Amino acid sequence: MAAASVAAAQGQDDQGREDPAGTTYWPALDALRGLAVAAVLLYHAEPLLMPGGFLGVSLFFTLSGFLITRLAVAEHDRTGRVGLRAFWGRRIRRLLPASLLALILAMAVTAVAVPVDQRADAIGDVRAALANLANWRFILEGASYADLDLVPSPVQHYWSLAIEEQFYLVFPVVALLALRWGRRGLGAVLAAVAAASALAQIHLDDVDRIYFGTDTRAAELAVGGLFALALPHLRSLLGDRLHRSADALAAFALLTTLAFWTGVQHTNPTLYGGGLACIAVVSGLVIVGAVAGRRVPALLARRPLVALGRISYGIYLFHFPLYLLLTEARLGLGGGAVLAIRVTATLAVAAASYHLLEQPIRLRRVLPGRAAVAAISAAVVAVALITVPVDRRLATDLPASFASGLDIVEIEPLGAADVGSVATPSSTTEAVADPATTQAPVEPGPTPGPTAAPAAPTPPDTAVALPPRVPRLLVVGDSTGEANAAGLRAWGERTGALEVASVTSPGCAVLHGPRFRVRTGYVFEPKGCDTLLRSAVDRAQAQAVDAIVVFIGSSQLADWELPGVDGWHHVGDAAFDTRYEQALADAVRTLSAAQVPVLWADVPTPQWDLDAFGAMLGRPAPGTGPTPMNDPARAARLGDLDQRVLAGHPLVERFAYAELLDALESSARTPLRTDGLHLSIEGMEALVDAGLLDRLAVAHRAVVARTEVAIPGGRSPTWPATTSG
Repeated sequence: MAAASVAAAQGQDDQGREDPAGTTYWPALDALRGLAVAAVLLYHAEPLLMPGGFLGVSLFFTLSGFLITRLAVAEHDRTGRVGLRAFWGRRIRRLLPASLLALILAMAVTAVAVPVDQRADAIGDVRAALANLANWRFILEGASYADLDLVPSPVQHYWSLAIEEQFYLVFPVVALLALRWGRRGLGAVLAAVAAASALAQIHLDDVDRIYFGTDTRAAELAVGGLFALALPHLRSLLGDRLHRSADALAAFALLTTLAFWTGVQHTNPTLYGGGLACIAVVSGLVIVGAVAGRRVPALLARRPLVALGRISYGIYLFHFPLYLLLTEARLGLGGGAVLAIRVTATLAVAAASYHLLEQPIRLRRVLPGRAAVAAISAAVVAVALITVPVDRRLATDLPASFASGLDIVEIEPLGAADVGSVATPSSTTEAVADPATTQAPVEPGPTPGPTAAPAAPTPPDTAVALPPRVPRLLVVGDSTGEANAAGLRAWGERTGALEVASVTSPGCAVLHGPRFRVRTGYVFEPKGCDTLLRSAVDRAQAQAVDAIVVFIGSSQLADWELPGVDGWHHVGDAAFDTRYEQALADAVRTLSAAQVPVLWADVPTPQWDLDAFGAMLGRPAPGTGPTPMNDPARAARLGDLDQRVLAGHPLVERFAYAELLDALESSARTPLRTDGLHLSIEGMEALVDAGLLDRLAVAHRAVVARTEVAIPGGRSPTWPATTSG
């Protein structure tokens, strides 16, 4: 939401003190602010309550453009100039004190409510918010406005404040120059900005880029400015009829706005194809009705709404970090009670900020003149310094792959002693070199150190049969794949019978959208899914693996949002299944480029215990209610689709992972999956003992037999013998 626009004209609204000419105060505009901030509060509490509440942003942007343009033009009409220093000084006094206080609150919430592995990003967000660049940071980091649960930034909402501040920095300069040619000159500039911004929305195909971009949201600000310039002409043209026309158009536009807020979801593709610019026009009609009509202003200007609107800047600033702090798990209460506590706390903090901090500084009751400059500058420096040591400390705990979402683990080659200790059936060894004269062969992959020399090549005319070696696997998948890779890697390091690399990313699925819903109130946006499989192919070739082992699909059983489709969808829906089959065929083609066997595990039915999962993470899992991923029918349907598509690919072989896991879990004394979803190290040990590697070996040999794929290094892997399962 455009947080700064909440206060954009409150200086001139409050007793007319900001504008020397005395600008009229319109209570109906505060009422509009109150409506918009209420919509955002509901949307951030639970999107289902107000699915289009995020569009309150558009109303605030347009309102800000309207008021600021009106102030600039009025000043130019009086003095022939736009006082840049005075303009920027008023904005700083009005906006910065509460913003700094909210950033301090965000830092405190980060220490309490943000998971340790995400705090470095949150601190970076605070620093970007302080520099009024939060929107561009979110674009560069690949963040999503919808990602409010597992990537919790206490300053997620500062993206709109950043756009507003960028607007306040540039607009007065543009207005000063354009008004040399009168109002028409400024109107031409604003019209060009609106058109260019709308075209950018249409031509860009990145939803988050459109949502967060200063250029793509500039249309809403420019449209507000155009309405401000048009209003005097409308008064001259229509005279007394303006009231009736404004009321009629505003009533229609207000009903349309409420319909948008209650019915439009953020995934609606129309929004990002010029729809946001069109919504700005609707917002402009509402604003004109609020200032030029009679019945609409009387309808809107109710005391509760007006009072809400007057403190709406603080409400917006403080509500998001308070929401992250006051969760159901932390309060031990249900959804309705939590919402009431959140709203009450937000209103209390915002009211205190308004009366004790914002108004005294803005009206110069405290910190007059240069004292305000010194105090605010010191506060900015203090907040900046707070973030530095925290960020450095936390950054050391994060893997290098965190920003991309991918976790890549390379193979550590076994030493000579480990290779020699692996038992290999004599029937698979055609000839073995004399161990007294031959060193252990050098495996492909990372070398032990800078002085390691490569193995001498075997002359082409010398027929020397190389000994078999342990299998070298690349595990690819989601968080269940990451857990399985860790278990296989631990077993291989302990026995010297297996080498395991991995490329994984939590929450990734074959058919992935912007986010998926685990349960009500628990929405997750996976990262790195677009590059997961391509990265796997690169790693498979670089590491010369014998096979790619795929463990993916648990998150595919959740409810997904898909690009271009409204609402939540899951496996079993006809439209979803069709898309999934196409995505699976594309995934197989991508992995097949590695030219090694692809061993694809079927997906067991999750028994995901989110309380146990929260205990593993060290924080309660968000949301309430049942977990649809645990539905056996969804797992069965996914298995049918996998079988149908994968059966036609020669390099791919499915193996019965789910059957083996189910059989073991039915008789195990302790759970193999600690939280009902992710396999423990001990659970993987049990699976290997029960014959998991035997199944991988059978699948591998089936692919080799029908495709005659090249064996890396010319040596067949010797699969360790385990109990057949």
